[in-house]
Amino acid sequence: MITSKSLHHANIALIFDEKSFALPESADLMALYRGEEAKGARLVDDPVIRAKVLTLPAIQTRFTVEYPRVRIDDESGAELAQSKLAHHARHAYDAIFVKHPLTAWGINMDIYFRTQKLILLKDIFSSYFSEQALEGADLLDTGIQFTIRRKKVVEVWFIKVTAPLELAVHVNRHFKDVDFPDEKGLHDALEKCYNETDKMMEHFMYA
Repeated sequence: MITSKSLHHANIALIFDEKSFALPESADLMALYRGEEAKGARLVDDPVIRAKVLTLPAIQTRFTVEYPRVRIDDESGAELAQSKLAHHARHAYDAIFVKHPLTAWGINMDIYFRTQKLILLKDIFSSYFSEQALEGADLLDTGIQFTIRRKKVVEVWFIKVTAPLELAVHVNRHFKDVDFPDEKGLHDALEKCYNETDKMMEHFMYA
């Protein structure tokens, strides 16, 4: 039984058509924010791997451009109700990237779940391997990975036991051949992803 959950990290990723995508000018990235929001801004430009990283400590957000992908990370550690991730993702898209054809976009979340029942690593491990596989060895940790499709959405899940009463869950939702939502649509998609992890974890048999 799950007793509590908390959001550890979230980001939004945009994937563009390789043939038409171009890295933005550094000046354009630095111009995304002005005044107080831009205080302490740092830009790293690596032309070898065609990547640029803009870190904005004042708004606790990081923008990573890796041809042909853009990732917006919320570094605040805030729960979704206080997060500005949807706002910053849409702002960057409208200001710089809207001119490039978008092929897909996605959500990544790291969530911690607390359980009432003690999770035994060997119970999970034994679902995949016989006892002989551990002969002469100690099992230190284990986890589960799976991928599912729901209509136009592909979900990749990683579930790892991080403590006897704790699970770390990473979920990626990949939306292909759909328009990039407006700010409200993005926030709703983030909340939906976060809330619907409960439905999956209710069926986790080892908790």
